[in-house]
Amino acid sequence: IKEYIETDIIYKTENPIADYIINATIKEIKSQGPLDIQIIGKFQRDIGISNTDMCVLLANVLNNAKEAIAECSGSRKLFMEIRNYRDKNYITIKNSSPKRQYEPGVSTKDDKENHGYGMKSIRYTVEKYNGTVTVSTKNNIFTLQILIPLA
Repeated sequence: IKEYIETDIIYKTENPIADYIINATIKEIKSQGPLDIQIIGKFQRDIGISNTDMCVLLANVLNNAKEAIAECSGSRKLFMEIRNYRDKNYITIKNSSPKRQYEPGVSTKDDKENHGYGMKSIRYTVEKYNGTVTVSTKNNIFTLQILIPLA
């Protein structure tokens, strides 16, 4: 929490919780080396997601991205888009990822017994709001798409 408080807010999404999590995570990733980054879009003022759930969602999404980027050699990329369209929130995160096979619900880490809770927490939180989560990988880019209906 202290690191979040001391984080400069460069990327602004109109949601203070999201701003702190995004900016603190980007600061951590950049401390490990160069990062090609693009954050676009903003949340609506009242998106109908509790602050706690926003924290769970973005902290897990961005922590997974941070860990994948840390494993990459060469180009390190992070793209995040936030859109509100036709009564729905769309969040897309694309990040560099080492080449590996992804199976929904199964951790890619060696210690599977103590890992894999991040994606479960993401899915649980999104489904709590009647949303959906889609993941894919292509050309060493991991893509996570979240759709949550507006309240």
